[in-house]
Amino acid sequence: MPQRRDFDPIDLPKHLLGIILIDVEGIDEDGIGIYRYRVVGTAEVSNRGYDPTGKLVTEGYFGPSLPKVVDDYETVRRTRSFLYEPIEFITDDYKVIDELSIVLPFSEDGETVSQILVFSERRLRG
Repeated sequence: MPQRRDFDPIDLPKHLLGIILIDVEGIDEDGIGIYRYRVVGTAEVSNRGYDPTGKLVTEGYFGPSLPKVVDDYETVRRTRSFLYEPIEFITDDYKVIDELSIVLPFSEDGETVSQILVFSERRLRG
């Protein structure tokens, strides 16, 4: 797994708006990761209508459901590998959106996932 320092956001300036960086703060009593938003790109803030930076994922998630969001992060944390996920959803004003996301692990020790990087891009189906 790459370390966080292996990724330089300056190399991807046009994609920064859709990047989310999540800290893995440990494991809860059920063996599930504790996830906190460290950085949330402005496109993601706009999509949500609020900025979850600093909040736990359980408090500020955006997705089909909290269990689905946590399951995706758990898959990346446990497998120590990436996840590509296309999602379709309908907005409050009945527009169909296709969202393409890639979820990537970072590790400081090469064994344990310490951060997760998410990049999402949304497209209005038309």
